[in-house]
Amino acid sequence: MAAVPRTGQENALGSGAPAVGEGGAFFYNQRMSTRFHRGRFTLAVSSAAAIAILPFFMAAQGRGQSTAAAPDQAGGTRKVVAAPKAIEYYDAACRRCHGPEGSFYGPELGKGKTDAELVKVIDDMAKGPGNEPLDPAGLAAQTAYHRAIIAGAPYVSVTGVNEGTISGEVMTDSKVTVTADGKDVAATVSDSTWTAKVAPDAKMIAVTAERNGKKTTLAVGGAVGYSHAAPIAATQPAAK
Repeated sequence: MAAVPRTGQENALGSGAPAVGEGGAFFYNQRMSTRFHRGRFTLAVSSAAAIAILPFFMAAQGRGQSTAAAPDQAGGTRKVVAAPKAIEYYDAACRRCHGPEGSFYGPELGKGKTDAELVKVIDDMAKGPGNEPLDPAGLAAQTAYHRAIIAGAPYVSVTGVNEGTISGEVMTDSKVTVTADGKDVAATVSDSTWTAKVAPDAKMIAVTAERNGKKTTLAVGGAVGYSHAAPIAATQPAAK
């Protein structure tokens, strides 16, 4: 993945992992062979088996995205989107070339690119040099992580909510504070992960990360479980 692409690199594509569609072709070929040798009844059984196993392939594409229940303002429950682990992905697939938290990118990261172009470069690099293709949810989270790097602001996400324990990812050396119903709770931060205890019936929860004088606040229970989700405006032209 290279968010500071050079000429000829932006469209680099690798073989990547087999797509779900390829798995579908496998089942199709199996069904055709079965029909030829054993007749229509066995074909129907094979088709049902393929349909039954398809959700497992679909789930494997989620890369950690899930939902969890948390109280809402009316005392009921709301779905909390557990974000894909963007930092974990970056460290596994990108860090070896681009340094921790994009430290090898340099100041030209994202310069002269629209948000859509940034998304495309990240997608291409994930499929190519990264050899770890991203599904749409993972790509969106990874783009948000890169927006945070460009802004020089701490990225923070919520990756789990479980019976009063809330956890997520954050850039290293950040201070994380969880505010639950107006009360601040200091989170425990270890490398790029954080955890905190909150009352199970807390209705209003926000997570704030602070690093190098900059703050990022994320409301828990929003449409996405990570910061920097909004597209960036066109950046300044790259230096020549």
